[in-house]
Amino acid sequence: VCRQNLEHLASARLEMNAVRKMSEGVHMMLSILCDTTVTLDPDGKFKGSCRSFASMMLSSRAKLEEGLAGIDFTAFLCESDVQRFLTFLKTSSSRAQASTDVDEDTSSSSSRTSTEMSRSSNQTSSILVNLVDSAGLKIGVELYHIPVPDPYSSEALP
Repeated sequence: VCRQNLEHLASARLEMNAVRKMSEGVHMMLSILCDTTVTLDPDGKFKGSCRSFASMMLSSRAKLEEGLAGIDFTAFLCESDVQRFLTFLKTSSSRAQASTDVDEDTSSSSSRTSTEMSRSSNQTSSILVNLVDSAGLKIGVELYHIPVPDPYSSEALP
């Protein structure tokens, strides 16, 4: 039983390493294709410094050391778009969760491959909103939301 648990843990770690590499590759590709990319926590606050977004917005809110980490993304939205954006996030996250639940229910094994995990989180959706830069100018953008599990969280491994 102990050996089986160790084998399962080793397999899970290898799988999470594959997910991490895939996540890093996707982020690298998006940073080439998009003006900027950001990662938000479940509360809609920036994770990490997001310096490219701060530069694009000419933000003085980004402290040199911390960048935008912990600042609410909606602080950069036009007031009339905030509620619509929050509804969009909730809807697209719910849709991704429903897809994940269906995948888990129909999975014949207890461990899912990185391909299966990426398929279940591949619920891309977009919304047109206006951001407001530090000068008060509106910038029309199309935001893409791709809910993905955090491969670096402690909850990712059994």
